[in-house]
Amino acid sequence: MAPLNEFFTVLNTRTDAVVEQSDHLLRIYRMATLILLAIVMLSIASFIVFIHREVIKPIIKTSHVFSHLRCGNFTERMEIRSSNEIGMMSRDFNQSVDNVRVLIFTVKESANVLFEVGQELSANMTETASAINEISSNIDGVKQQALTQAASVTET
Repeated sequence: MAPLNEFFTVLNTRTDAVVEQSDHLLRIYRMATLILLAIVMLSIASFIVFIHREVIKPIIKTSHVFSHLRCGNFTERMEIRSSNEIGMMSRDFNQSVDNVRVLIFTVKESANVLFEVGQELSANMTETASAINEISSNIDGVKQQALTQAASVTET
């Protein structure tokens, strides 16, 4: 039995060594997996925060500015924080709103000027109508005098 016991002892020792080595590798793989999982989770969280800060937040602010524009407030401006596509879009949008504000101001001024010109033309037309009536009355008077004089000439 001694050779069999010795064989099983060597077999148990070798098996224990292989199991120990496998357990060690398993712990290493488990730790590496946990570390990689943590890195992936941090990367995803960082990506979500980045997308929220760089894309979602500017879009929400843009929506806020659009709501002011819808109400007729053309003084609201978009914040420009970066020089990427969204920053360029914000800059172009601000310039467009400024141009629209200038156009509206110009149209209001032109409307006021046209209203004043219309008022002046109306006053001038009233004066012109009065002058025409007066001239017409004077012509009628001259006509009457001419008829009276013609009658006097005929009598004479």
